[in-house]
This record gives sequence, C-alpha cells and structure tokens, in this order.
Amino acid sequence: MEALTISQGLAQAQRAQAALLYMEAFRPLLQPILGDGSRCLNLLERSLNPDYAFVADRGGQLAGLAGFQDGAGSLLDINLRTMIQSYGLAGGGLRYLGMGLLLSRERQPGSLLMDGIAVAPGQRGQGIGTQLLEAVCRHARNKGYSDLRLDVLDNNPRARALYERQGFVALQERSYPVLQRFFGLSRVTEMRRTV
Repeated sequence: MEALTISQGLAQAQRAQAALLYMEAFRPLLQPILGDGSRCLNLLERSLNPDYAFVADRGGQLAGLAGFQDGAGSLLDINLRTMIQSYGLAGGGLRYLGMGLLLSRERQPGSLLMDGIAVAPGQRGQGIGTQLLEAVCRHARNKGYSDLRLDVLDNNPRARALYERQGFVALQERSYPVLQRFFGLSRVTEMRRTV
C-alpha cells in the first residue's frame, strides 16, 4: 500500500475528486437543497476554497479531505453569483438562502471552526480522519487559536466517537426545527478541543 501524505491546499487536479467526496459525505444535508446530480457537483467543485483544505493523498488519489473556516474564508465558499449560474435566478436564489441557513455558524474569538471532514469509502478505518483532524489542530495552534470548534450532527455517531477520542468535549446541543423538518436532523452538538 502506498504511503499517505497529509498536506494543506487542494490541487486543481483534485477539485473534482474533492467535490465528489464532499457530496458523498454530506449528501443528507446537501441533497434537499442542491440535488444529487451534476449541477451540485459542478457547484461544489467551483466553490471549494483550496486554501482552507487539508487533503490526504495516497498514490495521487484523494483519500480524505478536511476543511476549516476563519473570519476570512472557508472550505465551502458558495456565493450567490455561482449559485445563480448553476441553478438559474429563482432556483439559485432560493438555494443560496437555504445553504446560508445550513452553513451559518457563530464565530467566537480564539476559535477556529472545522468546516467538514470526509474520508473516501474505501479508505475508512485506517486513521485518515484522525490524521486530518490533527493537521487542522496543528494549523489552529500555529495560527494562534486557543481551540478548535466543530458541530456534529445527531445522525453521525461515528464522527462524534472520533471527535471524542481526539479530546473534543460536548459543550451544548442545539435543536433546529427547520433541519428536523427538511433534513430529518433534530440536534447538533457543538464540540471543542484545546489546541
């Protein structure tokens, strides 16, 4: 088996793979708003901000992806113009509002926010998620942040178990009736780890 490398930044040649990996990992959230087809993939590929990504590469193939956000940007940087180009004026506008509700998170001074983590299906169970998470923690520490914060959905116990093993503690649970109605998700748990 080829060695795994973790690096910051998403190469142009990896964008299509990254969009597909992101769509597969977050399908339950994205599908009700963006659908599940080529327009969704195209939008994701065009909206991924390479500066806010850590990638796990094995033999030239994307094995995993982790994103973060700070006050200046985020991994998934969807703007209204790109949304309208992908879905038309009415459809793009409504989808943009929906994604804004879905992705909006409160910034807190001293905290870096995780913006999603995804591991390719054939690569799971090999510690890739842990290595990506550690890379984001090191980045946070090197940039002067005191902690790393993330939200985990109630329907993702595997992710929550990973975060707990890596020292994240649950701070609070929030209920979102809109998420429950449209996405079948009733709670989100905010977790934090000192870096």
